[in-house]
Amino acid sequence: MLIWKGWGILTPIIVVVAVLIGYVAGGYGAIVGCIVAAIVNWFVGQAFNRPLREAGLGGGRRHTFFWIPMELWSIAVLAYALFALVVATKVITL
Repeated sequence: MLIWKGWGILTPIIVVVAVLIGYVAGGYGAIVGCIVAAIVNWFVGQAFNRPLREAGLGGGRRHTFFWIPMELWSIAVLAYALFALVVATKVITL
């Protein structure tokens, strides 16, 4: 079950589409896709949630995915991409 408000559903859509495009490209494409998805999602979340910050308290509608604002999901996606990059390049072994 997915829980979102406003356009928060775009967060998983952006990530899945970017990762699939990167995966088709091959190599480290899926990791690059994650990084691109994090950047795109950050700016989309900032654009959608900007009126809330400008209106002050109580103004506008939040755009969240699982109660977390869209742009903050970018941090998690970027952290995963960096972790995957470290594991893929075998800098550390698990």
